[in-house]
Amino acid sequence: MGERKDRLRVLYIDTTSEVWGGQRSLLELIEILSGEVNPTVAVPEKSRYHQVITEKGIQALTIPVSTRHRHQRGRLSNLISAVRALYRLPRLIADVKPDLIHTNNFLAWLLASVTYPLHRRPIVAHQRDETYHPIFHHLTTRVAHRIIAISPAVAEILPDVALYKTAVIPNPLMVERVENKSKSPHELLATVRKTERPRIGYIGTTSQQKGLHILIDAFIPLVRRHRHANLIVIGDAYQKEDASYLKEQKRKVKEAGVDERVQFLGYQDNPYPLMREMDIIVVPSLSEGQGRVVLEAMALGIPVVASMAGGLKMLYKMGAPCVFFETGDIRALGGKLLAITKDRDKRRKMANDGRNFVLYNFSPEDVFNEILSIYRNTISNQPI
Repeated sequence: MGERKDRLRVLYIDTTSEVWGGQRSLLELIEILSGEVNPTVAVPEKSRYHQVITEKGIQALTIPVSTRHRHQRGRLSNLISAVRALYRLPRLIADVKPDLIHTNNFLAWLLASVTYPLHRRPIVAHQRDETYHPIFHHLTTRVAHRIIAISPAVAEILPDVALYKTAVIPNPLMVERVENKSKSPHELLATVRKTERPRIGYIGTTSQQKGLHILIDAFIPLVRRHRHANLIVIGDAYQKEDASYLKEQKRKVKEAGVDERVQFLGYQDNPYPLMREMDIIVVPSLSEGQGRVVLEAMALGIPVVASMAGGLKMLYKMGAPCVFFETGDIRALGGKLLAITKDRDKRRKMANDGRNFVLYNFSPEDVFNEILSIYRNTISNQPI
């Protein structure tokens, strides 16, 4: 059978190089909408993200944004990269001739907004975190035709002018996909399995806003009371300041004499096989758009201890079967960890309830209908 000719032509733009939570969510969205949308994805050239998109058989184009992590490049390099992208983007849009543009991160949204007078294509912007740029957000929110915020906390940071055009749509999770990936072989499985239980896991970028220091500060005294506990950190630095921050956390662990109990495994394309080996996943964020890793852990039957930052508060109010603690409270986190590591019955119940919670509340089918409706309404009511 040939392709349907009435499918919407959507150009997705993302200036991120690696495949983090927001990028995995976009790829799942494209798959969910595959019957109604003919997608083209524009991402940085020579990036891991571009490789993954190509492997999935999705049409991938490149924008000239540097693929090196931000902590590896200077301001001049960033500026030159942005200017090149501004020059290239209108030509790329003219070649694709999309019905609309869907931006997946803020820089992509900004680039599409600045070049809007040249391409005049309607923009649907996905706001996935609580990062707010006062001057730039006032520009981008005025240009965007519709905005999708992944949680009420994310919607609240937007200027008032954005309220009438913003829809809160949490990221869905394809539970079966996560489960299947978790059964894949992984070169670090043997390393993780050598560690004693309980294994406490951290998955995400190693940055201040993700709260890794809070977890480490809570874990150090925990080891004195639970000598078999191990902490496994999966993730890497992205910003320049994140690299210094990660170095400081490693120094702290070594000086406390618990370096044999903490493993830093770096960024992993497929972290799910390693996640399955954890007894607890901790999400200690100081800022969080939604908390995809919380949903992934629950889908895999892993108990979660999480702060109530940003979008995580939404999960708390929904009654997610997690253990929550006050954001930034190291002592509270330590107490929660000590209690849950000793309570197997509670962990077992959380594991059973978590998967059902995700299946019931984060259905891909619901998101499919909402976003497809936004696409069609945006195209029908293009002028802003």
